[in-house]
Amino acid sequence: MSEEAPAPAGPSAGEVSSGTRRKLAVVGMLAAGLAVPALGLAVAWKSCGRSAVAGSVAVEGSTLGSWRTTILRCRRAAVGVRGVELVARGGETPVARVEIDPIDGPIVTVWSADGQGPLVVRKQACAALAADVRDRGAGDDAPARFDGNVEGTCPLPGGGTLAIDAWWRDCGE
Repeated sequence: MSEEAPAPAGPSAGEVSSGTRRKLAVVGMLAAGLAVPALGLAVAWKSCGRSAVAGSVAVEGSTLGSWRTTILRCRRAAVGVRGVELVARGGETPVARVEIDPIDGPIVTVWSADGQGPLVVRKQACAALAADVRDRGAGDDAPARFDGNVEGTCPLPGGGTLAIDAWWRDCGE
């Protein structure tokens, strides 16, 4: 009769005990559980609460002359107007206002870089004019904020052409 050797009390070299595996699993789950909300907060911080805008306005042959400008900032239009003002480099004066009239549809008003104008284009006079101003909502006492875009090449009153192509996100103050 042969005698069997007793089994070793602990794991042999290269093996991990079941208790250690459980501890590693718990630590892994905790790390993953904290990483997901942290990633969500990072994405929210990066994308929320910051306005963004891009686009251009070009006027050719108008009664006020010709100019082209790049849009760098946006802000909400006056209280009671569902729209935004688009501001060019180095200025506080808007070069364009895009608003949505509930009856007449999109209305685009433009000014030259030196403040001459306004020149007004309405959807009725330009079938190619398309604009969207979406209300992002606001807090109890906070002003409205808007997302949207405008696009079109349109004849101007008195002659000339307006070409506008812009989008904005989270335009407010």
